[in-house]
Amino acid sequence: MELNDALRTTGAVRDFTDQTVDDAVLARVLDTARFAPSGANAQAWRIVVIKDPERRRLRDSYLRGSRDYLALSAAGLRPWSPTNDRDAEARALATEKATENAAAPGGFAERFDEAPVLLALFADLSLLAAVDRDADRYTFAGGASIYPFAWSILLAAREEGLGSRSLHFRSGK
Repeated sequence: MELNDALRTTGAVRDFTDQTVDDAVLARVLDTARFAPSGANAQAWRIVVIKDPERRRLRDSYLRGSRDYLALSAAGLRPWSPTNDRDAEARALATEKATENAAAPGGFAERFDEAPVLLALFADLSLLAAVDRDADRYTFAGGASIYPFAWSILLAAREEGLGSRSLHFRSGK
């Protein structure tokens, strides 16, 4: 696949098959991604590979934030935007729509434990250079050392046929 094609067609996948992911494939994805640039070449990330059948507990922990995200979106807000009116966010989370979102089954958050493997990416904050850490606003700079690695995982996975629209989406999606 040409680079431009990969860049234009690699997106977030929110539907999964039950096809297993071979450990050798996963190792190649992570080995390729490790060459991503990072501030001071610190590689301030850690990956936890999750295949445990009990990953349902991880999904359950994720659900609350997902439901809040849906409620904020339904209220016309960009979820957790630094520029949001905090009172409007509080009202959105207290509405009946938030309750409806919480009861709606079948979305990404309710089913991401069905993915054959999950990768949890963690940043070691002590190794990040957040030159804007003392600014009186939301900080952006620290994550710049992690974002290329996360994107490289997506591209490397795509190269391996994982997460692509044609191979791993269920039919009709």
